[in-house]
Order: sequence, then C-alpha cells, then structure tokens
Amino acid sequence: MASISKPQFNLSIAVKYAVSITLLIVMGMGILALVTFRDQSEVHETLQQDFGRIISQQIANSAVEPFFTEDEFKLGVLLNNLGNNSRVAGVVILDHEFKVIAQTGIDIPKRAIVESIKTNQRVQPFAAQTNHPNQNIVLYVSPIVFKNVTGGYAALAVNNESVATLLSKSLNTFILVSVTLCISVSLLGIAMAQKFSQPITSLAAATRDLQQGKLKHIPERRSDELGMLINAINNMSHGLIQKDQVEIMLNKLVDRDIAAKVLGGVQEVELGGEHVEATVLFADIVGFTNISERLSPQEVSNLLNEYYNYFDQCAKFYFGTVDKFIGDAVMLVFGAPKPDKDHQFHALACAVLMNQLVRRLNHVRREKGLYEVNLRIGINSGNMLAGLIGGSNRMQYTVVGDAVNLASRLCSEAGASQIIIEESMYNTIIQTHKINAESRKQIKVRGKSEPVAIYHVHDIEQSNAHVVDNLIDDILSRPFSRGNNNPINLDKPLIVDQPANGKIH
Repeated sequence: MASISKPQFNLSIAVKYAVSITLLIVMGMGILALVTFRDQSEVHETLQQDFGRIISQQIANSAVEPFFTEDEFKLGVLLNNLGNNSRVAGVVILDHEFKVIAQTGIDIPKRAIVESIKTNQRVQPFAAQTNHPNQNIVLYVSPIVFKNVTGGYAALAVNNESVATLLSKSLNTFILVSVTLCISVSLLGIAMAQKFSQPITSLAAATRDLQQGKLKHIPERRSDELGMLINAINNMSHGLIQKDQVEIMLNKLVDRDIAAKVLGGVQEVELGGEHVEATVLFADIVGFTNISERLSPQEVSNLLNEYYNYFDQCAKFYFGTVDKFIGDAVMLVFGAPKPDKDHQFHALACAVLMNQLVRRLNHVRREKGLYEVNLRIGINSGNMLAGLIGGSNRMQYTVVGDAVNLASRLCSEAGASQIIIEESMYNTIIQTHKINAESRKQIKVRGKSEPVAIYHVHDIEQSNAHVVDNLIDDILSRPFSRGNNNPINLDKPLIVDQPANGKIH
C-alpha cells in the first residue's frame, strides 16, 4: 500500500510578518501593563498602610481624655464621627484588659486585636463577621497612652474594597487598551506585509518556474536590495541556457577535474586534445578470470567496486586521476588534466601504495583462509595527447599515444605483485629519490620492434612513509559501502592456481 504523505502548510511572508509584529506588540504591552500595575499596587499598598496608621493614631490621641476620664459619651461621639468615613469599617476602644469600652461599625474579633498588639504590626486582611463577608478588611491598632501609661487600645478596621476595585478597573483598562492596540497593529501589519511581500512573491514564483525549466524575465525594476535580487534572477535565467549546454557536455565526462575545467570555461579543455607530458599507470587483478568463475555475478561486482574504491583513493593521495576502469583493470593518469611536475614520482609512489594496501588486505584474507588478490602494474611516462576523444554523441576525456600503449604492455608483462617501469622513467626518478628495484633487463614487448629496457620496482624512498601507513590504516578502517548490493561471501575460500613463473593471463 502506498504511503500517504501528510500535507505541508507553508505560511506566507505576509502572515509571518503580521504574526511577528503582533507578538512583539503583545509582549511589549503585556510587560508594560504588568510593570505599571505592579507599581500602582505598591503605591496603593503604601497609601493604605499610611492611612491606617495615621487614622488609628489620631483615634488613640483623640480618645486619651475621654478614655481616662471615663467619658463614654465623648467616646461615642468620636466613634460616630469616624463612622461617616466610607473607608472606616469599624472602630473599637478597649481597656488594658481588652474589655470593650466603645465601638462602632463591624464586630472586630478580639483575637485579631491581641495578635496585632503582640506582633506590633497591622493584621492581614480578615473576614469580618458582618453582612459583607467578602469585604477586604485590614486591622490597625494604636495604644491609648497618657503620661507614659497605656490605658487601652484603639482598633481601626479599614475597608480596602474600594482600592481593590480601583486596581481591578485599572487592570481591565490596560487589558482593553492592549487588546485594541494589538488588533489595530495586526491589521496594519497585515496590510504592510502584503505590500512589502509582493515583490518577494513574484521572485518566489520566478524561482519555481526556473526549477521547472521555464525561463522567464521579471520586468519589475527597483533600486533597492530586492531590485538587485531581481536582476540576479534575470541574469540566472539567461545563464541557464548556457548551463544546459554545459550539462550536456558534462554528461559525457566522468572525472571531476575535467568537470571543474568545463565549469570554469569550455575553452580550457580543447576538444581536439593537447600534448602533455604525463605518466600512465595500468593495474589489473592477477588471475581474475579464475576468481570470477568461482563467484556469482553480484559477488564479482562487489569485489571490483571495492577495489576500484581503493584504487581511486590511492590515486587521489598522489594527485592522480582515474581515467577509466576496464574490466578488472584500472588506468590512472598523473600530470593530466592537472599539470604535475612530479607526475613520474607520484605514479610510482601510488603503485607502491596500491601494492602495500593489497598486501595488508591479503594478510587478513590469509588469516581467514581466503584467496589472495594480487595486482600487476605497468607504468610509463612520456608525451601523449590528452583531451576529449570519441564520437559526436559520446566523448570521453583520456590520454592516448605510444607512451600509453607501452604502459599497458608493461602491465601485461608484469607478474603477481610486480611493478614494471621503463628505463628512462627510472633514470629520471632516481635523480631525486632512491628506488629499490631489480637490475635492468630488456624484454620483447608486443608492438615494439626493439627490446625495451625495464626495471622491476619493489619500493621507493618517501619522506612521508608514516603518512602512507596512516593512510592505509584509514582506508581499511572505513567500511566500504555498496549501496543495495550484497556483500562478498567471505566464508567461501577460493584457491587460484598460479604457474611457476608467477604470471597468470
């Protein structure tokens, strides 16, 4: 059953712009409202405390004379006058034994008065035993003192309900203003976003057309950054015509160096070829026919792909290029398409590296009782033609010439794990590097009327030998990825019979 992809919802720039502005305004107004409301609350709290302390102290001072003269009439008049104040919920005069002498308003619990006297501070809001239990009542108590003698206490119950109502109205006003402002700014932001995003919408439509291969010109002209972007897209549309032509050519190329040259400019690669001084290395797997007879086609493909990967990494380390893979053989080029003054040394060093790598692989294979895979390598240097070779419908970058043919012949003459180079190449490299090689000898090569002087190279002196060893460790430590291919069956040993002379054709 085919899976059903979930629809994707993409918000336009106008919506994102409006939402961003709205969020900023909401956050700003929210912070402003909270700070302002907190400040107002603190101010009102201070005013409430000052009011309670001052009024309770005035009651105590006014009650000194009638309290000590036991004039209950004057005390009653004093309390009745206070009852006209809407903020005063109740007042009570008590003696030093907390006996009520006079009172007005709500019934103030004695427990609250005693607690206030003991803590010497105002009592937090309490629910009074009145017809209005939800009133916000705060108690303040002041002593009645005459000549340093405390005869009683004046308790004042202040109703802060009006203050709480005022604060609530202020908060509602802030909320209303904030919501109104947010809505107004959101509508304005949407209108502005639609206007500002119109050129971007046109650019998005143009880029979608470019992705679909539809070349179009955007007629809009602007002098700002969007105008620069429009000009860039128009130039891109014009350049895609040339890009299509270049892509057709790149489809015929296989090497990234050649692709880079073509992308840099078609004129850098001469379609007819150019004469270069370069070195060619041919390497193939010894006895591959016998090996392939004992493996399935998939296992043969896996084996070749794995070793092709090793060859490619070795070539890159020494600035070489994989020209082509031919069956079980590989052709590497040094000095083309990129010039390399040390192309001869790099080719020989690459060959030594390939043999070292293969020997390490064979060591693992022998421990598992598996067959060994050995290489034979032929290298030659000289003048050759490098360029795009092929027919009108298909071309390939390669090197051709007698020097290339001789490298291929030398590979055919090599035995297992042998590296053969021509004498002139040996004489050039030996001037700067020590070569461990067998003595010179001449062989008859097919296609050559005269014998060719060769050397069988075992090793070459390198200043970075430890780097080469680390490279081999790094290559072997990376698991080779074959995509969806099945791995080689390493549990199936294979014995390859080799003739006494070490050559298998």
